[in-house]
Amino acid sequence: MPGNDQDQLSFDDCTDPMVIDIFTSVLEQLRLGHLDHGDITTEHPTSIHYKDFRIPVRKLLTFALHTMDVGSITTANEWDMVDKLRELVGWNTISGPIRNWLTRHLTKPYFPASQNPYAVSTWHPKPEVDLTEVPHELLEFACAVAVADIRYSSPSSRQYAEMLLSQATALGSDTPYRLFETGSGDLPENVASSAGDGWYGQANDVSGIISVTVTQEDPRAYRAVLEYLIHVVSCPLFPNSYSIDFTGPTKNYLPIPYLETNSIDQLFQCAAHYPELFDIIADYARTAMREYEWYLGLEDHNRAMPGTFAVFALGLYDATAAALVNDYMELCDDERQEVHALFVAAAIDRNGYNATTIEYLVRCLENCPIEPELSEMTDQTPGADALEILNEVEASVDEYLWERIHYSIWGE
Repeated sequence: MPGNDQDQLSFDDCTDPMVIDIFTSVLEQLRLGHLDHGDITTEHPTSIHYKDFRIPVRKLLTFALHTMDVGSITTANEWDMVDKLRELVGWNTISGPIRNWLTRHLTKPYFPASQNPYAVSTWHPKPEVDLTEVPHELLEFACAVAVADIRYSSPSSRQYAEMLLSQATALGSDTPYRLFETGSGDLPENVASSAGDGWYGQANDVSGIISVTVTQEDPRAYRAVLEYLIHVVSCPLFPNSYSIDFTGPTKNYLPIPYLETNSIDQLFQCAAHYPELFDIIADYARTAMREYEWYLGLEDHNRAMPGTFAVFALGLYDATAAALVNDYMELCDDERQEVHALFVAAAIDRNGYNATTIEYLVRCLENCPIEPELSEMTDQTPGADALEILNEVEASVDEYLWERIHYSIWGE
């Protein structure tokens, strides 16, 4: 039996009545809101301090799930407990036990075994499954977990969330359809939708799509749209990876060769036509930029961090945007994003080799898996001043980075 100060309790001890009582008491304190961040230690494993014991959070949640009835798991009380735990330690800390529980209670009982569940495009229940006997509460819980995964996890978790929603649909739930059509219903009203003179927009926190339409070519409409976008992506209930579906009267796109056109690109090219909007475009970019998050719906080779096309527009048209562009370059994923190399080529083609564009090139190559072949992408060549700057760069960077810079410019 545990007895020493700061003993670590685990679910394995739960044949011990004292441990069961302690776990039950901690869960009750959690439900009542009596635990706070001061009760948490993030030293592995993340734990709750309670009296003289250290209780690993994942073990506590495993106990809670194990002792809950499937039919009552989505009552306000039970999901509130899960959400309070998330607020204390983060969703990624608690998602593992929840996924394991869903595998045991949803995937394995109702669906044929699959070596790779994520590769299943359409889920079909086992032939013997009677849909009328599938607990409605179980499906609602799976949908709630899917929404939390989309909202709080990394972009890769969306695949798991979509799997849960597909399974719930296959077992007769209409909740996934509603979620994809109208969202969770948790967003504030002025985040979920808004409108004004010459524009309207709406946001779905489950599909991750922000739909915005400009109906008249007017800088005031674009400013209102950008203010709305900032409002949406600042909302903690909206996912950090998302898509912008823009419709507008002008079909212009950023002048970046080899960049596949898309409606986000269109939005920022159109907005950047008005210099008085540079400030709000920069505000959106600063708000949106998050490392390892992505605009959804773009092909892998066109993968882009949120804020990308706003930064590109300012980098091409706003002479004061260098600091923003360089901050953006530092955040770019150095393994999975390439489009910033295309921007650098376009900036050099537009403005030539100078201190600003050379710094763009250096910062880009510090965080990009490919080198832009500038000798193939622009007719610009370094002049005397640029060569002097490049000599200073060569003296200040490591040999590998200089080789990449040299190859990008001269192709040798």
